[in-house]
Amino acid sequence: MHVKKHETFTIPKKPFICLGLLLIGSQAGVYLAEDFLMKNNHLIGYIVIFILGYGCLVFAMIFYKLYHVTCPSCLGKTITKNSRKEVPDSWSAYCRKCNVLWDLGIANGD
Repeated sequence: MHVKKHETFTIPKKPFICLGLLLIGSQAGVYLAEDFLMKNNHLIGYIVIFILGYGCLVFAMIFYKLYHVTCPSCLGKTITKNSRKEVPDSWSAYCRKCNVLWDLGIANGD
């Protein structure tokens, strides 16, 4: 088995930036519309549910991408694990067709 560095795998940062901007915008909106929201309490619930739902969606997208890594050589499916003896304390993806262990470059502590 060969161990190689996966060159194209990255965790997308755009959803995290959008989530951060959404959280900041919602806090600013609540601060600016405090009188309006006191009369419409149900609106606060919708905002909280939307933000939590969006956060869960971002989290699910990241884990989907992590567990569905394609092999750069054969474009086949790989098996992702968080620690192996060849690359300890790091995420890796193993391709059975190529017999290659791809180091994803993500440490367990990240």
